[in-house]
Amino acid sequence: MSERGDFNGAERRRYVRFTPSDPIPVKFEVVDSAIDEFDGLTDSAATKNVSGGGMFLEIPRLDPDVLEQLLLGEKHLALEIDSPELSGPVRALARVIWVERSGGDTYGVGVSFVKIDETDRSSVTDFMIDKYLDDDEDE
Repeated sequence: MSERGDFNGAERRRYVRFTPSDPIPVKFEVVDSAIDEFDGLTDSAATKNVSGGGMFLEIPRLDPDVLEQLLLGEKHLALEIDSPELSGPVRALARVIWVERSGGDTYGVGVSFVKIDETDRSSVTDFMIDKYLDDDEDE
């Protein structure tokens, strides 16, 4: 893996997944299934990999009742990824697909985007491609 991250194109996914060398901070809030506003995203997580279709998050301290609601699809995660390397904050509504306990009070959470503006999806994809192509040119 390079210093900037690993671009894994060998997977059978609709979108290729990018694993950055450093986790990207993500703000989130547990919300009802329908949301149009992204105000008050106060909780913090970090993404270990991201694609145009979803991401893997490391989330500290999930309440067991909230965790159950997320897994049942009764609640979703409103997400905001804000990195200087993106064209602006990327906002999405995501459904939790799976959860694993990472250790202590930290959970690994796989999410799929339920609602994301196509401009934001393109911003994530362009970011990944730019990083991948920069890595290839540096080698």
